[in-house]
Amino acid sequence: MVILLSAWLRAAGLVEIRQKPTLMLRFQPLKPVEKAFLRDFIRFFCKQAQTIDLPAEELRIWEQLADVDLPEHILNHPDFQYRAIQTVFTGRAPKG
Repeated sequence: MVILLSAWLRAAGLVEIRQKPTLMLRFQPLKPVEKAFLRDFIRFFCKQAQTIDLPAEELRIWEQLADVDLPEHILNHPDFQYRAIQTVFTGRAPKG
């Protein structure tokens, strides 16, 4: 079952719920907190890759990607950039 955040906000009593997608860009030089987030993000998906049936060559690629501390890792490349869309939800408590 899929539950949308806007439904949760309505259930909590908020009204006039709005959502706004925002493009998030991160590029070199990364702030320490950005790099830490991306390391954890990559490690999570690398771990998930080990739990599904993938060809051996693809598993090797995921294993290499998991080693985020290597100097030649993509996170350390001078042209690295990360893009994602974040959605910000807002609502208002009813007057009363």
